[in-house]
Amino acid sequence: MGGRPNSGRCLRGLRGDTFERSPRSPDADIEGVLVQPQIEDGVEALVGAPTDPEFGPLVAVGPGGTLVELLDERALRVPPITTEETTDAIADAHRDALLAESAADAAALAHLLVRVGDLAVELQSVAELDLNPVLVSEDGVAVVDALVRNR
Repeated sequence: MGGRPNSGRCLRGLRGDTFERSPRSPDADIEGVLVQPQIEDGVEALVGAPTDPEFGPLVAVGPGGTLVELLDERALRVPPITTEETTDAIADAHRDALLAESAADAAALAHLLVRVGDLAVELQSVAELDLNPVLVSEDGVAVVDALVRNR
């Protein structure tokens, strides 16, 4: 469901413990709702696990959000990877200075990269994993959007 915030299917700014049906779809068959906090600030990063025909699963990190299309600064590593390797990848993708400047939790991003690498190695059924954007703040990481493509 692309463009969720602008589709009328995503409600923002809900307060309290109840919500009302949308006047646009009063008879909609609602099977459930997903409520999650809206994250306001953080350094946007892309974390992914593409599959290369030669190397197999990879771990990717780079600028996230709208910057992914503008900046070709992603770094790739072959998993499994260590925290030290992820720290190097973050630096290669030019995310380290931004993280330090904003007091964002670079260790949390490094840990996420290690875990994504582990997942890419363990789940051979996953052809591609794209977490974009991942917001990195002083409170840790928040995956805002995810795409998983199976083989």
